[in-house]
Amino acid sequence: LNGAPAAHAATISNASELSSAIRGGSGTYELTTNITWSGCGRNEGNTFSGTLDGKGYTITLSTGYSGTTSTGDNVSIGLMVSNLKGTIKNVNIVLTDNPYLYQYTAKDTNYTNWCGIIAGTLQSGAVIDNVHLTVNGSISYYAEDKGSGLLEKGGYGIILGGFAGRSQGSATIRNSSVTVNGAIHGKAEDYHGNNDEGTSSRAHTGGFVGEIESGTLTMTDNALFGDSNGAIGSGAIKSESDHKSDRAGGVVGV
Repeated sequence: LNGAPAAHAATISNASELSSAIRGGSGTYELTTNITWSGCGRNEGNTFSGTLDGKGYTITLSTGYSGTTSTGDNVSIGLMVSNLKGTIKNVNIVLTDNPYLYQYTAKDTNYTNWCGIIAGTLQSGAVIDNVHLTVNGSISYYAEDKGSGLLEKGGYGIILGGFAGRSQGSATIRNSSVTVNGAIHGKAEDYHGNNDEGTSSRAHTGGFVGEIESGTLTMTDNALFGDSNGAIGSGAIKSESDHKSDRAGGVVGV
């Protein structure tokens, strides 16, 4: 796939150029080399609506988180970009460290957060084509309600996926794969253990996508792999919720 860039494509050869392009870009971009994106952190609020052609190269992600990192309420979080409505194709992506995201509320409020290694949300028009994700570390997201337990309706929780937390509208994943050597782990719980208050905590985790929230997610010719022995270990793709609304799937959580 490597070769001369298309005449209209901007070339990307380092992490700074990649960050600038994918976090809010709308043009056409091509990688010209393998890129290590150290300290990529996470992104909340930006949308990539262009086309990124990896040309068969590899993007290695290291968030730089040394411990837990808190997030906001009702946010779409991607290690690369918050929202994807464009195209990412022909690229290998490797997560090497262990980002641990944490959200809590002390207000008995409603919130849901969505998180994925590529994007928090696949918006309508998003295409992931010939993208191969390897999770060598682990990505974990923990949501906790520290309120008084008086919330009677609604709920809180996290939706976590290898590629994306959720899919909206019409999105496509094709000719792609996820290899889980580490773990993808979501957990939501009530700090006070008030399971009878009607607060429906939920944790949905998927190898590719945490949930299809609306519309249609078209998936063709994709694959999920385990470690070098071909095994997906116990808890490699895992959801936990003390209100029993936990869903985990190799492809989609729910």
